[in-house]
This record gives sequence, C-alpha cells and structure tokens, in this order.
Amino acid sequence: MPIRCWRLSGSIWSRPGNSSGRCARTCSPSARYGALATACAAAQQAAGSTALIVADDQVAALSGQLGAAQLAHRVLDGRHPDPGDGGLLVVPVTLAKGLEFDHVIAVEPARIVAAEPRGLHRLYVALTRAVSRLTVLHSEPLPAALG
Repeated sequence: MPIRCWRLSGSIWSRPGNSSGRCARTCSPSARYGALATACAAAQQAAGSTALIVADDQVAALSGQLGAAQLAHRVLDGRHPDPGDGGLLVVPVTLAKGLEFDHVIAVEPARIVAAEPRGLHRLYVALTRAVSRLTVLHSEPLPAALG
C-alpha cells in the first residue's frame, strides 16, 4: 500500500512504498489548510471511499475547513453509523474501529495519541483502516512510535 506523509510545516517526504517515489509538494505553515484541501481534492479524484480520520476534537474545525474549500464531505457522527461507500467522510478516530476505506488521510497523529490514554492504540486503528492508500498530514512531530 502506498504511504505518503506530508509534513505541513516543512518539506513533504515520502515513506517507503510510495509508488511515485517522489515528494508531492512543499507546504509552509501558512499553507496548512491548502495542503489539507489539496490532499482531500486529490483523494476525491480517485475511485473508492476516502476517510479523513482525525482526533475527535478536530472534527468540527476540519469539517469547516473542507466546507470553506467547497469540498463535499460528510461527518460520521455515531448517530448514523453507515459510512456509505463513496465520497469524502470525516471520521472521529473513536469511531474508526471496524471500518475500511480505499484511502485514509490521517491528520495530526500526535494529536490522536495525546487525546487519551489509549491514544497510540487509536492511532494504530486509524492507520490500519486504509485498504489501498494512506496519507498522513502533520505539522506536529510524529509520535515516537512512528519514528
């Protein structure tokens, strides 16, 4: 499975397995929202389902950013547990267990880990929801377990 890891406050770099073998683009701190929108828009161009998996406290803000970028999306809220089979879905990490998506965009792994005592377990779940493609977007340093 190709894994792209975009570091938003510095250069973007690729993890082993990235089919392109190249860095995708460079983002400054002021371009964070644009990088998120770019990653989501690119994911929407590919066939299949895409999930933006985030720490629970980031859901509203990131959904707002996607709306401001005019990117169609839904939020998985627990009241309507069916994630559907296509489009962009914002998923709180606490609801991700048991789900699968063709493409997962995991945002700020360090925030997922820091959110609760089981944070590293939640991050593992988030990163293993991808069937075909995994993108990690972060501006904070990655958790040591990913180093």
